[in-house]
Amino acid sequence: MTLRLHNSLTGTKDVFEPLEDSHVRMYTCGPTVWNFAHIGNLRAFLFYDLLRRHLQVAGYRVTHVMNITDIDDRILDQAMHAGTTIAEYTKPYAEAFFEDMKMLRVRPAEHYPRATEHIQEMIRMISTLLERGNAYVADGDVYFRIASFPHYGELSHLDREGLRAGARVAADKYDKESVSDFALWKKAQPGDEKIGAAWDAPFGKGRPGWHIECSAMSKRYLGDTLDIHAGGVDLMFPHHENEIAQSEAANQRQLSRFWLHSEHLADATGRRCRKAQAASRPCATLSRPAMTRSRSGCFSSPTRITGRA
Repeated sequence: MTLRLHNSLTGTKDVFEPLEDSHVRMYTCGPTVWNFAHIGNLRAFLFYDLLRRHLQVAGYRVTHVMNITDIDDRILDQAMHAGTTIAEYTKPYAEAFFEDMKMLRVRPAEHYPRATEHIQEMIRMISTLLERGNAYVADGDVYFRIASFPHYGELSHLDREGLRAGARVAADKYDKESVSDFALWKKAQPGDEKIGAAWDAPFGKGRPGWHIECSAMSKRYLGDTLDIHAGGVDLMFPHHENEIAQSEAANQRQLSRFWLHSEHLADATGRRCRKAQAASRPCATLSRPAMTRSRSGCFSSPTRITGRA
């Protein structure tokens, strides 16, 4: 039976065939463990599980990698306010994520790499980008030079001429050549080392930007080219565009042959459940009969998860 998947890169349903006969290398964007996963996050994780199961039923052996982002600006802010390290702060949320996956009977990935455990891989990739001229140092930070990558924007069909700083293009608080360039490495700030969020690098002590994490970890476990990269539709730009740019510039290979994106969760009226409305709460809470309805109507009462896949 021919398997066709909707490929976000081409915008069409394409015949799927892995690079290696009968073996699929799949990378999916996992949780940022700064809080409990909300029901919208869980929808994306269930999408990955359905995709994996379908591939296995179709006869493929699947090597699935899902990252755990345990360092980002939100985690740093919360850890500092709590007076603890980022490792201590993220531990209960990471544990809750795996409990949620078990309750939902999601088949586990082969690897769950954590960003803080792969800093050296990120440093090596950033060093390669600096050597190739795709990145530059500005006041202790390292940025990717988007102008050096002509294919930027092809995944999200972005009009590069109209690219401006805005809701999805962070201008950051740092100096850079172009407002659209993005951070690969951020210079350590006062207090970062105390909470375990600063590492030594040839370009200065600091911490990785969000996007470089996935590029470094997918390469570590699956090689330069993936068969499938999946994530929520909200990650297509800028996260996945930035992944493509930095990975392909560093490795001189296509990052992924297929890109699959899950849509947002919507309520009964078709209205999207936004983060502020989809209250973060452990999956265990969702399994209880009593639950408060959110303003968007995304949650009804009673709400129950049966535990069946």
